Amino acid sequence: MRTSRLKRTLPLAKYNEHALETQQEGFAAGKWQQLAMTDAQLLRILNDPRGPEAITSGMLDGELAGLLDALYRNLDTPAPDPSAIFWYEIGVEESRRRDG
Repeated sequence: MRTSRLKRTLPLAKYNEHALETQQEGFAAGKWQQLAMTDAQLLRILNDPRGPEAITSGMLDGELAGLLDALYRNLDTPAPDPSAIFWYEIGVEESRRRDG
């Protein structure tokens, strides 16, 4: 249900399709908990000195999907992390690059 809600509300679904498909596959296979990123994990990534371009380009597809989901959830809160939108944009760009 979560991914179908994302598809309905995200105008980015067209070029972020690969990440959404990865999330759906993980959910269907009962691996959703493995894809879900904790707040502590997200903060560790957001504070990584290598920056979003280096981090997202080195992630596997499932990891990138998990990061985009965590960033989306963070942005959907009353007080999102200030850098989350930048990271989300870079993550979407990486997902789009992979989709060719």
